[in-house]
Amino acid sequence: MANNSGGNCSIPSGSVSGTNFDTDGTCPGFTQVTSADLNLGSLQLNSPGTTATHALLAGSVAIDAATDCTLIDGTTPVTEDQRGVPRPQGPNCDVGAYEARSFTLTITGAGTGGGTVTNSGINCTVSSGSTSGDCSETVPEGTSIPLTATPDGSSVFAGWSGDPDCSDGQVIMDAGKTCTATFNDQSNPSSAVFAVRNDGTVSSDRAFFCGLAQNCFNTGLGADLAERIWVTEPVEPGDVVEIDPHHPGKYRKARGPFSPRVAGVIATSPGITLANDPGEQRGLLEHLEGYSLWTQVGPRPWVSSAVLLREAGHPTGSWLGLSALLDPKGERSEAWGGVAGILEAKRTRLALERLLSRPPGQPFLALMGRVWVKATAENGPIAPGDLLTTASKPGYVMRCSRLERCGGALVGKALTALREGEGLIEALVLR
Repeated sequence: MANNSGGNCSIPSGSVSGTNFDTDGTCPGFTQVTSADLNLGSLQLNSPGTTATHALLAGSVAIDAATDCTLIDGTTPVTEDQRGVPRPQGPNCDVGAYEARSFTLTITGAGTGGGTVTNSGINCTVSSGSTSGDCSETVPEGTSIPLTATPDGSSVFAGWSGDPDCSDGQVIMDAGKTCTATFNDQSNPSSAVFAVRNDGTVSSDRAFFCGLAQNCFNTGLGADLAERIWVTEPVEPGDVVEIDPHHPGKYRKARGPFSPRVAGVIATSPGITLANDPGEQRGLLEHLEGYSLWTQVGPRPWVSSAVLLREAGHPTGSWLGLSALLDPKGERSEAWGGVAGILEAKRTRLALERLLSRPPGQPFLALMGRVWVKATAENGPIAPGDLLTTASKPGYVMRCSRLERCGGALVGKALTALREGEGLIEALVLR
């Protein structure tokens, strides 16, 4: 008996048998203990019960304290607790309505590196997926076990797996569980299941490889996620492509307006790339040439350009940034970035000297994010925010003026404008 208002017991006379505990001295014949000694959980539904009980937590004096498992007659056996859990779970029955079960937490290892997993009852060494030392602990039901994973000097801790409850390293023991600690060797990323090097390269079981440009993440050179694809005809960055119905698994330039086969846009300079050949490191940026990119900005008839390019005659591999504002007559009013003599301005269209040349190997299909895409104003001027669909010209997009016609043929949403003619616009891929 414990923690009752007005006293735990009111027993004027009678006899007491068996093992009983009391926390306030009001129960004659009971063994007086403290609330900390009993260590009871809150009154709640404890699995598998359908009525509320107080769990006996780790270290409770009531665990295994009953000298027999019988009713008050001393002969009729008690085979289960109030929840239906079989009794006893240990050498003796527990006192009260709750029979505490014990569950074992087991630690296993994974990965190419090493480290240790510890808590008050576990001190487990992990090395290349193998474990040694004290790698298990048996505790009463309901015990919370915090796990600490510490990698060795050449490894990184990649996370927990196993039982879903292991994911945050805090395990509630309501059943037997196994938690797997993954440590990966940083000194040899090519063999790692998952590794992050200090130069920014992320490797994950060789299925993901970052390598388009130096410091390929967050360079400002690309803002999309792309993967390499197979095509059945020459394509170039900015082309809209569709699934080739005659060659399963391959792509071609999109053909015709509102094409239901449309797949996306060939990326210009992806920020993150998938399905790379690890030996192909150079990426798209090595194939950039001089460009002029024009878009209409705001309500005023001014044109803005912002693009990375290589100045004609400049040493190979030296890249410069360019931004400019142009007046309606096509004259450069302001420019900076150290590039001059390349602009060929047009008032109402995006003027290009030429499109980006195709990179070696398979082209990149943008899966999400911002890309430059070939566009035509054949279905009306394109404004920022307009939905885009395939146009009659192969590889181009146009404005989607009627959503019911574009439902299965949407490419993305325009981020920049095209008032007339043809050109490049920036778009947000929505495929």
